[in-house]
Amino acid sequence: MTINYKKSIISKIVIMTLFLLMDSFVVSNSFAATKAYGIFDAGVSLINNGSEKSLALTSGTGTAARLGVRGDDVIDGRLSTEFLIETFITMDDGSNYGLGTSFNSSTFVGLKYKNFFQFPYETSEITLRFGRQRSVLHDRLYLYDPMRQNLIGSPTGFALYSMFYDKMIKVITKIKSKKELLIARFMFVPGRYFESPDNEYIVSNKSNLQKTPFGSWGVSLRWDRAPFSMKLGFQTEEKTHFRPRNTSSLFVMKYRLNQINYYGGYLLREPGRQLFNYNEKNLKTDCYYLGLTMPVKKLINSFSADTSLFVSYARPTMTSEVNYQVSKQRYKKHYYADQWGVGLKHPLSKKTAIFLFAGKLQNNKDSNFSLEAIPFDIPTSYSGDDPSVFGFSLNQRY
Repeated sequence: MTINYKKSIISKIVIMTLFLLMDSFVVSNSFAATKAYGIFDAGVSLINNGSEKSLALTSGTGTAARLGVRGDDVIDGRLSTEFLIETFITMDDGSNYGLGTSFNSSTFVGLKYKNFFQFPYETSEITLRFGRQRSVLHDRLYLYDPMRQNLIGSPTGFALYSMFYDKMIKVITKIKSKKELLIARFMFVPGRYFESPDNEYIVSNKSNLQKTPFGSWGVSLRWDRAPFSMKLGFQTEEKTHFRPRNTSSLFVMKYRLNQINYYGGYLLREPGRQLFNYNEKNLKTDCYYLGLTMPVKKLINSFSADTSLFVSYARPTMTSEVNYQVSKQRYKKHYYADQWGVGLKHPLSKKTAIFLFAGKLQNNKDSNFSLEAIPFDIPTSYSGDDPSVFGFSLNQRY
């Protein structure tokens, strides 16, 4: 393994500079509600890709480690401005573990107007944001692991929707009463357009690196009324590389009963993002999942009341079409896998916690799904292999 010491030193200097800038910014702007924040981790994982085992020492990839500053300032009684500057950082070398360029950030500015209409016992607000932001499909409702990043069973890693978009325009409307919360989101991403090739079965190696969508829009609706929560969402990407159009749909729900949270969901992308060589094209990728969280004390009285148990199951599937040019025949091919996971979270303090986790994915026949796990997704060596992971992580919030 080769370590780029120059890059590592420069990265650490930039990180420390960002810390100092944020600290001085917070002090000098006391008139606004400005807050610096961060979340980092360090962990050890035993990884098996189906053929060989390895030990991974990581810092910054298990929690989607980030460093940022957010704030708002009131213009008048109801109207205010807001902003967020956030960067995802692997503390090992300052990179952002595959999210794009180094120090890739989520950055936006916005306007918020409160109480645009008034009913008894209700509050409302509407927000308009501009900048690099998350998809309207992204939500904590189903990202229920304590680190918000790819707990075993989280379907996000199966590339069922694009998470971040540049130059996004987002509108968020919230209506809240004593018992209910309704959140509607709309996004639009203007941009350049590209023509798809005439032969949709031909894919070049270069296309695997060209995944940035353009001309996208999406909507989502979330409704909370204890003990039930649900979310519906849809987004479309127009004329992306090698595809004239693809869509993503989402339905997730949560139900709480006797201190136990039950989760379930279904996500669909047509066609799927995974690309094939030769004469095969992706028709769709989908996934349903089930999960629960509960205090361990409900099972074993000797455990601390703060220790939580996480259990999850996911079943990703993918359907493709194979085109035999010689015989001019086409047939559909199906891929699927089963993924299980379990985790234990124990808080050491208000902002520090240790997390133990284990998981396994079983591919069927020619399937080649990766295990979506902490600290990163684990690809298989060969089709049909069954990757697994076992490890722990120490998480710190600031």
